[in-house]
Amino acid sequence: MKNRGCFLMFWMLCLWAIWDEEAQAQFMNNVSIHGFGGWAYGKTDNENQYLVGNEDGSYDHVSFSLSITANPYEQLSIYVQPGYSEGGVEFEEEDVSLDYAFAEWYFSDRFILRVGKVKAPFMLFTEVYNVGTLRPFYSLSQGVYQEIATEAYKGVGLTGLLYSNREWELQYDVYGGKLSLLPNPFLDAREYRFKLIETTATDVIGGRITVHTPLNGLSLGVSSYTGEFDFEISDTVQKFLSFDDRYVLFGISAEYLSDRWWIRSEYLAQKKSPKIEIDVAYLEVAYLLTEHWQIAGRYEVAEFGISAPEFQGSPTSTEEHQDLVLGLNYWMNPNLVFKFSYHIVEGNRFAIPNDVADYLAAYQKGSFDETTHLIVFGTQFSF
Repeated sequence: MKNRGCFLMFWMLCLWAIWDEEAQAQFMNNVSIHGFGGWAYGKTDNENQYLVGNEDGSYDHVSFSLSITANPYEQLSIYVQPGYSEGGVEFEEEDVSLDYAFAEWYFSDRFILRVGKVKAPFMLFTEVYNVGTLRPFYSLSQGVYQEIATEAYKGVGLTGLLYSNREWELQYDVYGGKLSLLPNPFLDAREYRFKLIETTATDVIGGRITVHTPLNGLSLGVSSYTGEFDFEISDTVQKFLSFDDRYVLFGISAEYLSDRWWIRSEYLAQKKSPKIEIDVAYLEVAYLLTEHWQIAGRYEVAEFGISAPEFQGSPTSTEEHQDLVLGLNYWMNPNLVFKFSYHIVEGNRFAIPNDVADYLAAYQKGSFDETTHLIVFGTQFSF
């Protein structure tokens, strides 16, 4: 699969090279190409892995996405984004995926139709999940953007501008279909290896309202979706039937952006089903000291209530997560940034032993290393 993709890209480049100037000019008038990616090193101070780091120090995290937009007709736009990523922890592998591919038909500012695998309008970052030059830290809030986040839904949606004057602007998104959430790690004790819990939601109905206020740079948003959730373990037919249920996710977002200040805060909850209850909130503040240097801080707290019998007896720390992170960034320009951050993590919802034997030993003992320190150094770029 990966080799076929490489050959396809090679022949596309060859075709580009032999095109005459007139054909290339016509192509560029109708197609725009953007890309974004990054690399990071991460190291923790104990047996836990968290984000891009582990105890030995991982150099392996790298990602890249190519965003292509075509306008073959005045009212028609086509969006395609393939992506590649690889990680340095035991339960992550190389991944080549199609982030989204959808068509958009413009009827008016109030009524824009989208159909296909569409980028998901949920909270602040799902539509720009991998664009690191739009945020101060290498990784997003884990409670919001790892546990129940998705980059795209498969179905039909509408978006548009409901109201606009000189001071206020009201945008909306509604959609329906199916979505696949980002995978989460699970230890299969029988096979003695980490696997991934793959979660899909069908019969999804969701929406988002975004309000742009008279204060330049300040916007507020409300997001929600509901669907029938199905939980499966990757590479098996095994399911977590006790998790399956209809869930309702509800979130509130606030964002203020100026020349120097980036302030964001979000809250996310799931209360309808008692099987997995979620409460997550974070506050993130970044300030540009000069044209190049930026300081940043973020505090995140998350609590998860899991009532499935498969997880009975798990240490309570596996349902808790706090992350205090401080960062220092150097921006070469808006398209290239070097980032350094220091995390102090409490809880083991996302910070868990990287080695299967260590995980089983800690699980049987009834406790993990609950405090994890992580340093991250990396770069992110876009064009």
